[in-house]
Amino acid sequence: MGDKLKEAVEKIFQPLAKLLIKAEITYGEASDLLKVALVKTASEKLSQSNEQITDTRIHLITGVHRKDVRRIKEGEDSTPHTQSNGPITSQAFAKWLGDTRFQNSDGDPRPLCKKSSGTQEGFEELINSISKDVRPKAVLDEMLSRKMVVVNTRGLIEPSLENIIANQPADDAAKYLGMNIHDHLEVAVNNLSDTADKQLERCAHYFGLSESAAQELENFSKEIGMTALLKINEKAQALIRDPKNHGNWDTNFGVYSYKSKQATKKDAK
Repeated sequence: MGDKLKEAVEKIFQPLAKLLIKAEITYGEASDLLKVALVKTASEKLSQSNEQITDTRIHLITGVHRKDVRRIKEGEDSTPHTQSNGPITSQAFAKWLGDTRFQNSDGDPRPLCKKSSGTQEGFEELINSISKDVRPKAVLDEMLSRKMVVVNTRGLIEPSLENIIANQPADDAAKYLGMNIHDHLEVAVNNLSDTADKQLERCAHYFGLSESAAQELENFSKEIGMTALLKINEKAQALIRDPKNHGNWDTNFGVYSYKSKQATKKDAK
């Protein structure tokens, strides 16, 4: 591994270390998690190359002791893990924001009746279009309790966009953290390889700014980032409505904005 790549890995570990400390995950536990990831990834690599998967080969590739390799392999769940579509509340918001059946003429999410009214579909139809295994009233009660929606003076249900993320359950937030960081790293790592199938991974970064300029750029990034996410969601909802577009592929488009104060010699003391 080159020095620059080592520096990159060390930089990746820094926010991960913050997460481990916050979650009270010790070095020993983190080391075990890393061993599992190394063994599973090495096994997948050998399998894709149609090579024999042995404890010795995995040990030579990863440096993980053979007894640990054997323990990890024996403890693997043979049942295939399926990717869930996420909480039904999140799916409901995505459809509400992007499906024309639940939007007004301006393309904004339309306040919904509890049931369909005339030609307009209501909240019950929104939930039933996602799953008929859960009662719409139960979903509504959950969304009301988390202040994700409000009932206005006309008795219509409106989304409370500012509370979607703020009141997200810890387990849901952890799931999206794992998914988003995993997917971003997968793209970045794969793009380092000599492959023609490079995926989108770009950034615009600037140094030496004033605090006010950095804040202005962050605010602008949030504005155009949310616009991009809403446009992607509208396109996805239109595709999903056609059964011929259903299959076993996943896609993830994300945005983030990060700002920090550069450390000075005085700060470092």
